Amino acid sequence: MKRFFTTIVIGFISTILFSQSFYRYQGEKIDLKIDSTAFVIQLSNQFVEKQNSVFEEKHRKGEIDFFQVMPGNRFLIRGTKLKAENYDFFSFVYRDNGSGMVIVLPRIVVMLKPDATLQLILDKYEGKLVKESGGNQRYVLKCNVAQSGEVLRLVNDLDTRDDVMWCEPEFLSDYRTKNTFYPQQYYLKNTGQNGGTAGIDINVEPVWNLTNGNACITVTVIDAGVDRNHEDMGVRVLEGYTIRNVTGVGIPQNANSLDPKAHGMCRDCSCF
Repeated sequence: MKRFFTTIVIGFISTILFSQSFYRYQGEKIDLKIDSTAFVIQLSNQFVEKQNSVFEEKHRKGEIDFFQVMPGNRFLIRGTKLKAENYDFFSFVYRDNGSGMVIVLPRIVVMLKPDATLQLILDKYEGKLVKESGGNQRYVLKCNVAQSGEVLRLVNDLDTRDDVMWCEPEFLSDYRTKNTFYPQQYYLKNTGQNGGTAGIDINVEPVWNLTNGNACITVTVIDAGVDRNHEDMGVRVLEGYTIRNVTGVGIPQNANSLDPKAHGMCRDCSCF
């Protein structure tokens, strides 16, 4: 089946951009103000690589200032010439009371009162809310909606129900677009940290000024393990191969009979 994208200019309703949304946490109202310079989209897995190429082209043309691949088949896009398309899910970027970046996801966590029945809620919302997991009156509900504003409206609607003790949207709070562990990654930029020799690194920064890669090019890495699910990798790494271990699929391994020296990616040098 072909996938069609309908383009809608974000600025088509100026009141949406400057309006405030909110949710409640422990009875306190948490205001969320829309940041009109950025948004987040979520796609089905089969469309991620294609969309990555689309954004690379838009970045080269100056149509967007910045984009970043996020975990969960998501992209963060920043720029003043923004357009929202008919993606699987679209979230505005919000700012909370402390100006931290908040990204709303299409899930709601709900705690029901002792005698309440979840099915009553599911029936009322006619497929917009579907049970994903949970029990003992605490559930995670998947939201079959297209935008973050709809998630927040569902949260606030549920919050008024007599059978709901509390509910909150699932979100990424204080999300950062810069790697705060970058100064520790001596192999990317060696400044002499940890007693090393300044300048002894892979000299990658000049390359980043030219390109951030191309989804049409596949690079083979022969090493002792790459974590495909690492947040720095996004969706860029294909399943690998581990010599003499058919179930290894190229992931890092602890020391074993096949490889006496444990080696792989640094988990302490992530983006979060």
